[in-house]
Amino acid sequence: MTYGYELEFLRASLKSLAEKYHIKYYDLSSSLDYKDFALKSECNITEFGCGGELISPIYNDKNVEICKKELKEKLYILKSEKAYIKKNSEKTGFHIHIGTDIFEDDWERKIYFFKFLKAFQNEIFDFAKGEEEQLRSCASICAGRLTKNIVEEIIKKGIYNITILSKFYCVRFSKYNTVELRYFNASLQYDILVSYLLFVLRLGSIWKNKQYDKEVIDFFYKKEDQKISKKRILVLKDMFC
Repeated sequence: MTYGYELEFLRASLKSLAEKYHIKYYDLSSSLDYKDFALKSECNITEFGCGGELISPIYNDKNVEICKKELKEKLYILKSEKAYIKKNSEKTGFHIHIGTDIFEDDWERKIYFFKFLKAFQNEIFDFAKGEEEQLRSCASICAGRLTKNIVEEIIKKGIYNITILSKFYCVRFSKYNTVELRYFNASLQYDILVSYLLFVLRLGSIWKNKQYDKEVIDFFYKKEDQKISKKRILVLKDMFC
């Protein structure tokens, strides 16, 4: 399983970071090779003329410790250069990508992935929130919730013909053969970002190894309960713990 992430931040100068710490800088029109860390300009991620995103190289599930070590190093650099995270802002998110190889071109597996995210999204959003209120409270703007209509459209028409590709949803299939999960706010706190990474990697592992229960997902998917459910929380704990 392959994965990577994008960490958006404000105020720190990308060009200064690139020169001082030998990280590749890319402007808006440049294409990345994802072989090493990169700094990229984004027109919507700026404050006082500075800001952008830190993009990781592509990792695999055998080098998680390397990923964690390098994340800690890069956070130290960002803090040193006075990078700023605006809490609960559409400008600063932490987007995690996992390779679509977790589905092995199995259409049914993709369907149950979206059914699961729809059925358990209240609990996932609550989990993501945490003590630091790191959930994107502006979810309707930049990480909108899945609806049953969207999932049914996926089932009917296929993933690549529908609005789920929009960056304004909490999950989408990108053009780089990845699933992008956009639930999380950015942070400069290592423990918070690692907890998000490990959650997404566990999710990917569950789907790669078909460790989910289709009957359980179907049962909760059919319910239109918008409140946090203790039963669904127990299911998630069983899956992820």
